[in-house]
Amino acid sequence: MTQNNQSDEFKEYVGRKYYKLTKEHTQLKRDLLEYMGYDDTFLTTKVGYRKQTKEQLIETVFQQRAMMRKLLGELDEDKRAKLVNELDEFYMERDNCKK
Repeated sequence: MTQNNQSDEFKEYVGRKYYKLTKEHTQLKRDLLEYMGYDDTFLTTKVGYRKQTKEQLIETVFQQRAMMRKLLGELDEDKRAKLVNELDEFYMERDNCKK
């Protein structure tokens, strides 16, 4: 193998890795913007969710949980407690409406 051939293979390898990381970064950024409700253009519609497989929907839920934990973990204790209480009230109210 020549030096030039090895160099080309290395460039292709790095290019593939870069593409994969860029794709993952873009997906994470989109997920965060969607989760935050940053802009309606980033939100998945009901039709969009219906097109997803069960596995994709499960992955979305777990990503959102992980993001919530991360964001809560970065808050100071008072803000965290206040937000957790608000979330508890929201989910308790939502669960009571289902009955």
